[in-house]
Amino acid sequence: MKKLIMTTVAASFCLFLIASAAQAQGDIDRAAEGAKLVGASKFMIAQGQTLQAAKNPDRAMLVDRGNLLIKNGYNDIENGEFCYTDDGRSYLQQVGRKALEAGQELLKIGRGQGPLTQKEKDEVAKQAKVLQEFGKLMLANGQTMGG
Repeated sequence: MKKLIMTTVAASFCLFLIASAAQAQGDIDRAAEGAKLVGASKFMIAQGQTLQAAKNPDRAMLVDRGNLLIKNGYNDIENGEFCYTDDGRSYLQQVGRKALEAGQELLKIGRGQGPLTQKEKDEVAKQAKVLQEFGKLMLANGQTMGG
């Protein structure tokens, strides 16, 4: 009987150690994923500020920014797929999709002909504002995750 109790205690202790190690790994993953989200969010904010600072952007700049946003958007979506936590996966993929949307809109405007119309300038300003606001929201989420 004493041997059975000792075996049960040892098995329980081993299960406790395994569960504790799994939780610790989850905390590490969450912080690392938060750091990725913070980086992606800061990139979005910077791109929005760059677009907003350009008082009279030309089409070539819009094509460059659009391509850059699309490239980073795909990277963020891919990084999100490999996240272990649900929050990390969801947030990074949202950032990636928003970057893709903004990049595609900038490409569409940038590939036009002639000088930018007022409507196009307004759309660029709208995209800059969206990038900054969404970036700030996701930055807060990333910091909450421990990044």
